[in-house]
Amino acid sequence: MNESMIWLVPDLCGTIVNIKNHSLCSGRLSNKCRHDQCCALFHLTDDQINYVLSDIGSDIYLNSCPGSGKTEVIGVKVAYELSHWQSKTSGIAILTFTNSAEDEIRNRTVSYLRHQIQYPHFLGTFTSWLHGYIANPFLNRIVKKLSEESDSILKIVDSSCESEFLNAFKTNYSYGRLGNIPANHFFYDIKSEKYCYCGDKLSTEKEEFKKQCDQGKKHIKADLKATKKKFRERGFFVYEDIECLVDYLLKTHSNIASLIAKRFPFIIIDECQDLSYVQLSILNELHRYGTQIHLVGDLNQAIYGFRSIEPSDTKNFIMQNHFKEMHLIENFRSNQAIVNVSGRIVNRKSYIVGKKEQTTNTPLVALLYNGGKEEKLIQSYQNLLLQESIQFQDCCIIVRNMALKRKLLGVKSDNPNMSPNIIEDFAHFVYLQRNTDVASFQEGLHYLSRAVQQSYFSAEEHESSINLYKPQCVASETWRQILLCIRKALVSSEDTLNLELSWGSWKNALSDSLANAHHKSIGEYHIGKLRNKVKNKKVIATFHQSTNSTQNCNLKIETIHGCKGRGFESVLFVSSAKQSCDSASYWKNWFPQGESETTESTRLAYVAFSRAKQFLAIGIPTPTNSSLDDTDFRLIQNYGFKVYDCSTQSWIEK
Repeated sequence: MNESMIWLVPDLCGTIVNIKNHSLCSGRLSNKCRHDQCCALFHLTDDQINYVLSDIGSDIYLNSCPGSGKTEVIGVKVAYELSHWQSKTSGIAILTFTNSAEDEIRNRTVSYLRHQIQYPHFLGTFTSWLHGYIANPFLNRIVKKLSEESDSILKIVDSSCESEFLNAFKTNYSYGRLGNIPANHFFYDIKSEKYCYCGDKLSTEKEEFKKQCDQGKKHIKADLKATKKKFRERGFFVYEDIECLVDYLLKTHSNIASLIAKRFPFIIIDECQDLSYVQLSILNELHRYGTQIHLVGDLNQAIYGFRSIEPSDTKNFIMQNHFKEMHLIENFRSNQAIVNVSGRIVNRKSYIVGKKEQTTNTPLVALLYNGGKEEKLIQSYQNLLLQESIQFQDCCIIVRNMALKRKLLGVKSDNPNMSPNIIEDFAHFVYLQRNTDVASFQEGLHYLSRAVQQSYFSAEEHESSINLYKPQCVASETWRQILLCIRKALVSSEDTLNLELSWGSWKNALSDSLANAHHKSIGEYHIGKLRNKVKNKKVIATFHQSTNSTQNCNLKIETIHGCKGRGFESVLFVSSAKQSCDSASYWKNWFPQGESETTESTRLAYVAFSRAKQFLAIGIPTPTNSSLDDTDFRLIQNYGFKVYDCSTQSWIEK
């Protein structure tokens, strides 16, 4: 028993340490002990206990391998510190990056604390904390002409938004194929000290914009700066604008930086590898004025390169501020074979212990299949799962991007070069009603709210997708009632639900449904026109690939980013078909050859591999009637994978 438990158990449970039968315990955590059928604290490892009891007056980086129970440790740590907290005006900020992660930490903390986290403390996303405690109260110090209405000072606009009101905030100059750009399609990056494009256009247009900005011409910079100034003086921002301005505020107003540091003298950041350069700069300013910081995470799980988030920035922050590094090196999720290959692809130096007992005969498998024959891949994977006695519902197919996910689901990809179409958004909502999963419901609500906003309130200023495009002129409760009213009208009509109709006929059915939607806050609607040459095509053909048979495979299909923080009995990680030296989706780039630095590709593979508990499979597409050459075969074998040919349903030995 770790001697430190002598301090931990009495503080959190209020009982003695040596109670061996948890059913006899009468401490404050006794209900939790009986529910879990074990002592609520004695499951913690020595490394976990050492962090829980670590000094909050020191800066610490808790390097946590996958499956190390870091969420549980954060929950215990927060509960322990709050039980000792004395100040009534300053508190702890526990920050993460997603609502689901926030909920998980809150549940863990409350289970040990036995009451909700209350003022003066804060638990939530980095963005909500930044907006609530710094941006909304203080940005009017540096942004002139902000509205004096407290509920509309900061109005966040999605970077993908193309609503009509944005025409008033476009650049004077045209930027190649992007044309005159609205202010929500670009932001100023403090790391590169240049403007960056963040709209939805293709990479070729983004590169064209970058080249013009790189030329450093004064009139270009002045044009972009003036467009942004006009945008923000009306109270409009993209998320990147807020972070940039907060960073500038703290650097130029030491009194505000000092005030925030006193308000939050201790900050814990969960998933610290997701911190951007500007977020680190904000934390650095608070650190200068006394805030102590604990970073919890794994830099090898940094997979947001498309948002210019680099693990080297966090690493430099840790080194420059002399953080003490602590480790969680026991993986309770995966068996040792999966732990070993996961660590090897990112050249992890420290040895990680896989605590999960291996129950599979073959934990690592590479599945070869002919490109375009994904149904063969899925069938072979399912057969192997049955042989290993693994239930389908406990497994997941992981892909790099939404395009491959849609292909496996039999759903056509959106064309990123096309602007949203109101009629198609309504149809997309109806299409997604066929599925009963939460993700489809949320995606469908996104399409419905955008379509309603564009149909009834196209000229009105509106909020971002997080707030379902709510028009500024409509109260939140009223907006929910409007969406519910129109949803009911759509799903009540057999014609609207019939996506086998042609687009021309379905448009008429849509008009009839909207005419039957009655709510006092909506008036005339405008659904626009169909795209060219689609009038006689079936609606279903726009969304569904009828030739693909993998959609009913009874397996979850997720992107890597969508399954972060989760674990599955088995994972199938599917490679893209196209080979490219810099493609993070292509299997060869998952396996480094030699002692090289980690790349976006190896980190993505690391995250995908480490989701698996017992059985890890990778899907490798090959040309028709072809297989891997000897070099590639040896590469896979060298990493411990057995090779299975999906076309012959047999193992390959060389």
